Amino acid sequence: MCAQDLTWDDVDPRRHSFDSSSVLAVISQVAHDEDDVRWFSAICKAIEDRFGAWAAGWSWGRIDGGPVAETWCCVSHSVTSVAETLPRVVDALCE
Repeated sequence: MCAQDLTWDDVDPRRHSFDSSSVLAVISQVAHDEDDVRWFSAICKAIEDRFGAWAAGWSWGRIDGGPVAETWCCVSHSVTSVAETLPRVVDALCE
């Protein structure tokens, strides 16, 4: 799913319940892959599978015209260690 293909009905927060406290548990289940792009893709899939299509834009940074401004830039700048990356993913989804 591409964030730019979503309609307001797809992303309207009033229509989609979201428990931010469950995000870390969901993405922690994704096995770390030394290939950052594959790991990022697996995290994206886990987020969308659990929370729905509205979550597809969690990593769509402002540089690309998206809403995420503070916590996520791109794979090459935002994916570091597991300990640093997972909380960054949670923050970006919540942002």
